Formats: sequence, C-alpha cells, structure tokens
Amino acid sequence: MDATVTCSVTEVVPSSQLSTDGQLRPLVVYLVRHAEARHNVEEKRVVKQASLSGATKEEADEARKAALWADESLRDATLSQEGAEQVGASALGIKKMLSDTHYGPPELVLVSPLRRTLQTATGLFGAGVRVSAIEALREKRTGMACDERHSVLELQAEFPHIDFSEMRRRRAEFPTPEHGEDNAAVRRRALAFLDGLPALAAGCSTIAIVSHKGWLRELRAGLQAAATAHGQLRLDFDLDLESQPVLFGNAEVRVAEFSWRRQGQVVDGLLHDDGLVLSAIVSLHLQASAQALTLSLNPSLSLSLSPSLSPSLS
Repeated sequence: MDATVTCSVTEVVPSSQLSTDGQLRPLVVYLVRHAEARHNVEEKRVVKQASLSGATKEEADEARKAALWADESLRDATLSQEGAEQVGASALGIKKMLSDTHYGPPELVLVSPLRRTLQTATGLFGAGVRVSAIEALREKRTGMACDERHSVLELQAEFPHIDFSEMRRRRAEFPTPEHGEDNAAVRRRALAFLDGLPALAAGCSTIAIVSHKGWLRELRAGLQAAATAHGQLRLDFDLDLESQPVLFGNAEVRVAEFSWRRQGQVVDGLLHDDGLVLSAIVSLHLQASAQALTLSLNPSLSLSLSPSLSPSLS
C-alpha cells in the first residue's frame, strides 16, 4: 500500500525534519471534513422536496444552488444541531482511536477559516492544541453566501484560541476571484498547499487538517490525476471504490501518512525543481454520526511516477 507522486516545498525545511537518509520524516495527517452546517440542512431539504416532485437529478441540483444563492442568512453558516452532535460523536471516536491504535493526538491543527470548520476543529481537538487558520483550506469559492467567510477581525473575536497570523501574512496570495473558482482552481490550490506543508508543519509528527468536501475531493483528484497521467494507477487513491464512497461525510476523519523525499522533479508546473517525492497512504477511516461510529481499515493506492512526465490538472 503505497502512493508516490511528485511534490515540492518552496520554503526551507529544517534539518530536524530529515532522517539520516535525507528523506523527510513521515507526517501523520488526520483529514477531516466539517460537521453538518445549516446550509447542508437547507440543501438536503430542497433536494428532497425537488425529488419528491419528480425533478431530475440535474433539476434538483439547480434548485439546491438557487436556494443557497437566495438565502443571505446562510452566510458563513454555522453548524446545525445535528452537526454539533456529530462533532461530539467524532470526538469520542478519535479518543477511542488514540487508545486503540498507535496514532497520537495532533500537535498542530490547520483549519479552513469558515465558521463551520472552525467550530468543528474546536469541538474535535479542543483549545489546548495549536490551531492555525489557513486560507488555502477554504471551500470552493462559489460566490454563494455559505462559502464566504467573515472578516479576520470578526473570526478572531469569535475564536480567540485560533491563530489567524498565517492568513494575515499571506493575504495577498488569495484575492477574491472575480468569477469564483472552478474545480481545477481548487485542485491547484490544494496541491499548492500540499507543496508547502512540510515547512508549515515543521517540528510535528502528527497534524490535523479540517476542511471541506470540495477541497478534500480535489486534493484526492489532483493526486490521482498525477498518477493516472503516467498509467501506473493500480488502486484508487485512498479507498476501495467498490465498497466505499469517495466523498467525505460530515465530521468524517481519515488518517493518512505523508512522506517527502528530496528529488528534482516537476509536475504540472506547480511542483518545482527543488521538489520532493510525496508518498501518501490513507489507512484508516473514522465515520461518526450521532447514532454510530465506524472505524475501518481501507486499501490504498499503489503507484509510481516517471520523473520526466507532467500531467494536466485542468
């Protein structure tokens, strides 16, 4: 169970992060999707209503988008009551995972700066761990109110235990897109984040990333695209598609291990000559709800890349 793609870092990685053979030490990453938010409740209601009236899947999706566009009260939506219960269930699941496996608690939590992810991160990992808000982790910029965040000043006042300094420092890198983002743009953003993760997580052996369904989907799709462009994909990136869904459920946690090794390779122009080869193994899923907790091991991707080819991610 191994996945090898090409990646890079654009900042200097401390020597303490390197093992004796020059390879970056493996980083355990808890990949987390936020719990159910108020706009998710509205989406489900509208889609169910449209389906009952005989609408096609495409028509139901258009009704969903129209409802979200029209409701300004859903701006930067908070968690629903069910979402709060999901966070409690997942927190218990993580506690059980830590007691039953070799995995340890995160030393750093990187979180999207939308309220639903900030609430989820706080509920899952508490205020005793270092939590940093990262603009690159936010959901696809659809232009809908639910996907637009409050100002940093407002968020800092609501979540005083979270560090927003990284957002202030890199503010110029993330201008508001005039026409929103498509999936390819989110994919590039996710891979660029992965590019800089070794430096961002310097000194840590275990971190958590709390983000969104769309962002997590495009991260996976970007790595898969890099693999399939070389014809070496043997299994899906992080799970068996025949028995498991691809998309993250609300408050779902997947445990991954990432490793970087210094090597000068380039993929899609995003990953530079000072690149690192990335190995990603997703080995455990934790799907929690208010009613049940499922903890399961899943088969992963095994692939290798040619050092000279570069896939298109458009």
